[in-house]
Amino acid sequence: MVTLTIGSLANVYDVKRLAGLNSLTDISDGEIGSYILDATKEVFQDYGTPIKVSYVDIEANTGSTLYDFTGTYEPVYAIQRITIGGDFQQEVPTGSYTEYLDTGFIDIDLTYLQSKDGEDIKFEYVPVLYHQIVANIAAADLLTSFTTNTGDDTEVAKITRISERIGKLRNELAPKGAFNATLYANQDPRTQGYKFVEQNHWYDLY
Repeated sequence: MVTLTIGSLANVYDVKRLAGLNSLTDISDGEIGSYILDATKEVFQDYGTPIKVSYVDIEANTGSTLYDFTGTYEPVYAIQRITIGGDFQQEVPTGSYTEYLDTGFIDIDLTYLQSKDGEDIKFEYVPVLYHQIVANIAAADLLTSFTTNTGDDTEVAKITRISERIGKLRNELAPKGAFNATLYANQDPRTQGYKFVEQNHWYDLY
């Protein structure tokens, strides 16, 4: 079963940066973590699991060791798990590949690639858009709480800017299909099937 590690859609540094907080601000990392958790739950409720699942066929004799696992070259926040084999139960050793999250690629070590020729590799990953939404929601909620206590107009202006950014991010995600929260139980990737990503190895060489 694919599970989401709590807080893995953003980190404390992301939220501090977006909120414009400095090291002197009297807010603990633990408090910020609670805002990240709340924002993560909100994204789950609004859009279902942010974890996407795809697989590719390993081909050892194409001349390329690069594999596009999103199919769209989209930025990825994190790869949660990479597995191989008929039942996808075998973890791919971390030392056998290099991640290029900004374009949704991995570069598989040639020796490992050749040893797995003809097999399938499955990827469980989080697109960067979900990360951006969570980090911005957490930053906005954090600033809202902070501003309620201080009444700082500068912080109010920050909240407005971040809220506008959240609206734009949500608009980007909406066409992909926000879902009714009552369907949450149906969001297990095991029941959705895996996306097969055909590779263009000849193109990836250039």
